[in-house]
Amino acid sequence: MTTDTRPLLFGYLRALPGMGIDGVVQTHRQLAEFAKDQGFVLGNVFVEAKWRQLTSWVALTERCKRDGVRNVVVPSPQHLSAIAVLAEIMREEIQSDIGGRLWVVEPAPEAPEQEVRS
Repeated sequence: MTTDTRPLLFGYLRALPGMGIDGVVQTHRQLAEFAKDQGFVLGNVFVEAKWRQLTSWVALTERCKRDGVRNVVVPSPQHLSAIAVLAEIMREEIQSDIGGRLWVVEPAPEAPEQEVRS
């Protein structure tokens, strides 16, 4: 019998508007692939089914604390919030709550540099 010693990673995603069940399943697979590539075992994936609710978010943080999981992955910052500043606040909050790291599969695109005119 072999014991898997890779650290556990939980996932979190929102069923974004227009995503549908196929999109949720595809995103779940994306999280699993990310976990494997980064040397983790993907545990639970918490899905926020209703936009503007945080039921699964609360369950995720409580479960991380209970089970000592220190790593969480999201598909993109949009799964935290459509507003970049709020997504960053949620990122900082989860990292503080679990004493660990929030991984992002697809980081937000960087804003284009503004040309400075004199």
